[in-house]
Amino acid sequence: MNQTMDYTSPPPKARLDWVDTARGLAIVLVVFGHCWRGLVQAGIVTNQFLIRHVDDFIYMFHMNAFFVLAGCFLTRHVQKASASGFVWRQVARLLYPMVLWTYVFIGLRILAGDSTNSQSGLSDLWTSPLPPLEHMWFLWALFIGMTLLGLLMKLFPALTTHKRIWYAIALAGLVFWAVVDIPLPLIPWLGETMRYTPFLAFGVALGLSTKWMSGRYPLPMVSLIVFLVLGFAAGYLPIKSLSHGTASAVMTVVFLQMAQWLSHWWSGKTLGNVLQQLGRMTMAIFLAHTIFSAATRIVLLKFGVNDPIVHLTLGTATGVIGPTVMYHFAQRLNLSRILGF
Repeated sequence: MNQTMDYTSPPPKARLDWVDTARGLAIVLVVFGHCWRGLVQAGIVTNQFLIRHVDDFIYMFHMNAFFVLAGCFLTRHVQKASASGFVWRQVARLLYPMVLWTYVFIGLRILAGDSTNSQSGLSDLWTSPLPPLEHMWFLWALFIGMTLLGLLMKLFPALTTHKRIWYAIALAGLVFWAVVDIPLPLIPWLGETMRYTPFLAFGVALGLSTKWMSGRYPLPMVSLIVFLVLGFAAGYLPIKSLSHGTASAVMTVVFLQMAQWLSHWWSGKTLGNVLQQLGRMTMAIFLAHTIFSAATRIVLLKFGVNDPIVHLTLGTATGVIGPTVMYHFAQRLNLSRILGF
């Protein structure tokens, strides 16, 4: 993993390969992270040191990566559509699945009764999908961020070619998030949007770099060391601070550099192909994974299995495999759009 690796003459589709690899790695971490949190809530994982550091380490970069990657392609999406067409695309891609799956989750919780960590009753079917329910915050925050930055590009077309301006916007966003206190009633609505939109702007800047988008960025060993050090330090940094935001940005870039390196290293190999396939199914896995992970936890507990390693392994595996099977069935039955995939 050093700067001497040969990145010359990548195939034309290598750009998409590394992006799919990054998404595949990140979505597996999403499943693992939610499985981990479910075990903490259920009292299966109780070691406070692990609870603090595992959670803080993962959340320093894996959700940021999705925003950065979305930002990398924002300029071309804006340029391909009118302002209204762009907004409606975000509604269809992000808001529709958020609303649909909010009620899917509520319905399944009602059926599961008291077996889940969070119970729901029939009255919850009348719950508004906004502010977003649990992990649906991601789709809401991404919708607001994409829409705002996309319309900003429509108002000021010169922004589509100026990397430095987008780096400045990203930095300003990080500072704003760190120093401005959001009124308590607005936190469920705008808290995550303010936290992650700077990474979306950062992605726009990276997307304007030909070298970055080609997936040929080097991965020095020092980057991996910095990644691990910052990951351990995450548990000691105030979340709402510029130091945390800066460390998150550095870790996110290194994570994406790792994805670029792994995409080349695993090119044509089984594991590389699997990750790229998962990267193309991120929406399906994101929307449905907690159903399968939670069901696995419930079944294991019914059989008296309390080993956290078994829960994590099987919960993460079913959280990835279950939605993957669902995705392929939806493809065959032409139901992908209806299901929000």
